[in-house]
Amino acid sequence: MKNFKKVVLLLIATIIASCSSDEITGPDSFNCTVNGQAAHLDNITAKKTGSMISVTGASSQNNWEITLNFNEHGNMGDITSGIMPASLGYPISRNYYFYKSHYFDFKLVAIDRANKKVRVTFSGRLYNQNNMIDYETVEGSFQATYTEVTPVVPGLEVSAKIDGANWYSSGFYAGGFLGNANTNLQSLNDNKYTIGIVTNHDTSVTGTYAFDADELTNKVILYEFDTVARQQREYINSTGSITLSSKTVGPLYTVIQGTFNLTATHPVSGTAVTVTNGMYKYSYNTFTGQYFNPQWQQ
Repeated sequence: MKNFKKVVLLLIATIIASCSSDEITGPDSFNCTVNGQAAHLDNITAKKTGSMISVTGASSQNNWEITLNFNEHGNMGDITSGIMPASLGYPISRNYYFYKSHYFDFKLVAIDRANKKVRVTFSGRLYNQNNMIDYETVEGSFQATYTEVTPVVPGLEVSAKIDGANWYSSGFYAGGFLGNANTNLQSLNDNKYTIGIVTNHDTSVTGTYAFDADELTNKVILYEFDTVARQQREYINSTGSITLSSKTVGPLYTVIQGTFNLTATHPVSGTAVTVTNGMYKYSYNTFTGQYFNPQWQQ
């Protein structure tokens, strides 16, 4: 029996090791078509900052380039394309802001952490960011070796389980203070859900807060993107708790960190959703309440 247990434990360890990181061999490459025409991307740059990875393929022929941002869990962030630099005035195209995976196909095929390599396939529409109507269709794949960049503030991420499924942020947004020092710090993923952390810059201090739908601050809001109406729908009857574990107010930006959980109801279907194991670490502009990425200082 002891030998049997050892064999089982060895098999489990082998499976975990094989799934944690895939070995990627061969040279870097970037293949991409735009509206069916080859883009000839001969310059590849890639970097990994914390859990986020950014890869750019650029053409020396016409300065057209495409940049794909995604997290190490395989969730797509912003994807942009166009003739660079942007200061030249050419239109920039991007993927849809909410529920990105509904409008664009992205797959992190493999990540080799030991050799710092990623392999990705993608296809879909990138919309003119000035009107989000005109678009170009891109399709491609790449293998890239990334450089590790030390984050100015490590661990900036929001994660949770939504009805038992893992959810990791791949983008952030905050519109700024709402007239009373409240700010709604929204974290986006490439699926239909967005998580908003509402905090007050002046009055929110470390501690645990219970909240319901009537609370104005120190609460969590769950949103779901409606692809028919093309708008965010806020879940109702929210109840839960949020803990503010730390708050560091700096001259440029403020960093907050903590945990949360909630249950909420879809405003149309009436379906209840449970969010558990929530963790957040978020930075915002100390003066405006808007999202602030500390890496912008570098």
